[in-house]
Amino acid sequence: MEPVTGWIDPAWVQRQLHEIRGVADEAEVRVREKALWEAVLAASARRTCENPIECARLALTSKRTLDLEAPSNKEERLAALFRQLLGRHHDDRDRPPRLVPADLRGVREMFSAMKRGEAIGFLPDQVPGVGEGEWSEFFGRPAYTMTLAAKLASRDNVACFLAFAKRLPRGAGYALVLRPFPEFLPGETATRRLNRALEELVRECPEQYLWGYNRYKTPEGAKPLPA
Repeated sequence: MEPVTGWIDPAWVQRQLHEIRGVADEAEVRVREKALWEAVLAASARRTCENPIECARLALTSKRTLDLEAPSNKEERLAALFRQLLGRHHDDRDRPPRLVPADLRGVREMFSAMKRGEAIGFLPDQVPGVGEGEWSEFFGRPAYTMTLAAKLASRDNVACFLAFAKRLPRGAGYALVLRPFPEFLPGETATRRLNRALEELVRECPEQYLWGYNRYKTPEGAKPLPA
């Protein structure tokens, strides 16, 4: 199944499904149909479709897709979250995200946004300032890790997921990759859980991670780990 390129619409998806289901080999039908839904979701995330909400709805609510993927409850929640995110993105696509300062005022603004039902985002692998983090393992080495994002992700009433934009070959753009936040392991701290989630994300596409960033530096004024 070739990746979807250019602008697509739900009618095009239905025509593709009709052609796919005309294939005699049922195993091949399942492979092609799964590839189609994955391509439709990727195109929806990139907004390269006439109606991204409808295309995503088709892909995410297709009974055959759910049968193929055999999703767990966590994956179903992620799908619902994706639908919500995509819908808001389509409605507010002309309104850019708002940046807030990395200080107490910014924290207050983020909490206010969450109370309004808005989404907030972090760059959780950035080294925080003194007093805003704690030492936690990241790829086998201690790294000063922000506590705010880790604590928010631990709240029961917060839906948390990981995302990154994966560069496509030959300048074709980006594919939005979304992953559910992992559950706690026994005895695991909130910051270690955060770093473990980031490690799993980096392993999906290590060649595109910014390894040149000094993730292991000690921020000015922070107490270094004992030698």
